[in-house]
Amino acid sequence: MDYLALKTMMLFEQIADGSSVTQRFSTMPTSVREGGKAFKSSEGEVLASRINIEDVPTTLKQVYNLLDKSGFIDMESVQPLGSAYYLSKPSLGDLDILVKPSRPFDTTQEFKNVIYDWIYLEGFSIRDLSEKGRDFLFDEFSFLFPIIDQNNQLTSKKVQVDLILAENDTMYEWRFHWYLSPKDSEWNGAAKNVLIGLIAKAKDYSWTKNGLYQKKMTKDAWEYETSDLITNDVLEAIEIVYGIQESSAVDNVTQSVETMFGWLDHEGADIKDKVISRFFELIAQYVANGREMKNK
Repeated sequence: MDYLALKTMMLFEQIADGSSVTQRFSTMPTSVREGGKAFKSSEGEVLASRINIEDVPTTLKQVYNLLDKSGFIDMESVQPLGSAYYLSKPSLGDLDILVKPSRPFDTTQEFKNVIYDWIYLEGFSIRDLSEKGRDFLFDEFSFLFPIIDQNNQLTSKKVQVDLILAENDTMYEWRFHWYLSPKDSEWNGAAKNVLIGLIAKAKDYSWTKNGLYQKKMTKDAWEYETSDLITNDVLEAIEIVYGIQESSAVDNVTQSVETMFGWLDHEGADIKDKVISRFFELIAQYVANGREMKNK
């Protein structure tokens, strides 16, 4: 099945169902917004389905065809993340994909607007998860894409695709590091970044998707305001926060929750106990709200 055949079949399906071609979702769910739950009907029904691992390659192929057709994406940079990268689960709640443009953009928002409008005009229901205050999702948006089964046939189900955007090479490296967690780790990328953030805070820094910032303390030790950018080079940020000079160790210390636990074992008990205690407290809150925080 090529992309034109897919679009033709989608159009006939929409006509037969009497449904509209596309939708920009303007209202946000009040609970979980990631993991395939960003799209809900007016009755509160989740519109995306989980995708079986066998159907991921054929579905991703058509997603890539969509991105390639836009002309704005550097197709060599297209990178599945999380469970879509390792295919480590029987089924996935969504497909996370990191991309960078075929030419650099000045800002993430400029790149986002171009790709967002393209996918919307191609007829896919789409949602910007940052539109209701989710600032940490400023560099991504979601759309519904039909699941193509392992026999390359269009199904009636749709999967949520989360497109993560990097406007240039530097931001691509930063976001790749932010989102990816190793297959052999017990924890996924979201948990890894909770711990990265807590360690950075304990060392008086703020670790964000855009770079390492100096932290400005407030009354609460875990609340802060960012001030000046220190660096947006990932390896330099690791050297600064973790005090590592050996180049062989720099690439590895923040790769997973487990590697950072190992680093904490060599820190003072005050930092280690405070960080780990807060980590498990936050993980419990995420899990209670329906977030998956583990790889398996």
